[in-house]
Amino acid sequence: MKKYFINQSTGRKETMNDNKVYLDVDGILRPFVEEAHKLIEDTYDVEVTEFNGTDFWSCFPIAKEVARQTIFKGGLRRIFLDSKPYKNAKNEFDFLKGWCDGKGYELIIVTSQVSYAQKLYTLQWLAKHELLVDNIAFLNFNNKALLRGLTLIDDDIRNLKAWEDANGITTATCYKRPWNESWKGITINSLEDIPNVL
Repeated sequence: MKKYFINQSTGRKETMNDNKVYLDVDGILRPFVEEAHKLIEDTYDVEVTEFNGTDFWSCFPIAKEVARQTIFKGGLRRIFLDSKPYKNAKNEFDFLKGWCDGKGYELIIVTSQVSYAQKLYTLQWLAKHELLVDNIAFLNFNNKALLRGLTLIDDDIRNLKAWEDANGITTATCYKRPWNESWKGITINSLEDIPNVL
């Protein structure tokens, strides 16, 4: 049976791609928030407050533009290439990939990376840690609402909400982190929880 959704930008009924599972990188596989915090603390000898899930830049006791330049210019390699994955990321990823393959689902990595350097380092990072799939989508500025599929696995509530609103379904899957505890939809503690919620 085909499933449909109403495309919010056109108002037209479209077919749902039930076989696509989209997986975010930063916040699920790569600890971007934690690494950015460490970088700012190490660089400026300041204490960074915990990210509350809405305004990333408010965590830093320095000017937003200074923090942005430090992370996306000076710290680009440290965060996007040299950082280690979350502790269980490789095992969880392998499980999810195997589960998707067994179900006939297409696992697609989707990540918001703006600069060419971010994209290149992210590809190298994924390869270095053996976290690769056949399809990787780079989206600028969190345009994940454009995606159509079975689910989007993400840690950012804004992405999850936009995806559900655009798709007209409630299968966005939140990977639990301290900054997304207010999410009321589907939540997982591990990628190994996916079979229990889909």
